[in-house]
Amino acid sequence: MNLKRAVVFIDGSHLHNQLKAIGLQEKHINWERFFTAITPEDCSLVRAYWYQVARLSPIKWYPNQFERNCPPEMSIEEFEERCKRWYDDESKRLRDMHDFLYNAICLNNNYIEFRYTGVLRVNPYRMERLGEKGLDVGMAVDMVTRTNLYDVAVIMAGDYDFAPALQYVKDQLNQVHFVMLQRGEPGTDRGGARNLRVIVDSVDIVYESEIKDAKEGFLLDQISDEMRDLYEPHYRDHRHND
Repeated sequence: MNLKRAVVFIDGSHLHNQLKAIGLQEKHINWERFFTAITPEDCSLVRAYWYQVARLSPIKWYPNQFERNCPPEMSIEEFEERCKRWYDDESKRLRDMHDFLYNAICLNNNYIEFRYTGVLRVNPYRMERLGEKGLDVGMAVDMVTRTNLYDVAVIMAGDYDFAPALQYVKDQLNQVHFVMLQRGEPGTDRGGARNLRVIVDSVDIVYESEIKDAKEGFLLDQISDEMRDLYEPHYRDHRHND
């Protein structure tokens, strides 16, 4: 039997939030095992494209913004230095995630390729992260332009902005398989991402209890000491987009 070609498309921010909801981070998961498990049985996994923002949004520094946002107990000069240091630290945090966390995942798992697109919007005057812009566009473009290279798209996303791209993929007679993580145990479907779930061909819910299962789960501490020794040196405990 000829197996269908499956490609996994992951919205990294959405995946991070789903993991956070069940008390996990990206570094806790055996991703090769996980992606193989969510690939439909009649398919061969070709690649998992994992999308993350490429950089922070560019900033133009305006003196009036320093004056407007400066706390009363701080001089404008001190506040300006603080804001610029915060922006530099955020840029470094993002680069370190690329260089250490994501590279480590690639080194220790087959099939995975990180694709960096879009920006993380920030307001350095208030030291706030405002969310990502452009990541969903990059992911949607790849899904649409590569339909001749796969038969089944396995999607991990939650933004309804993906709906037109998913419909296009289906219109090319490619199948769309939707995967979501959820707290609790099987039988406790909370109905998340309804707008996307009605578009796709099939839905697979991976529950917290299944991920953390002592025998069949996907946590790194459930694999052999030899494999864990291979993973751990590459990881550093950097903060994510919390």
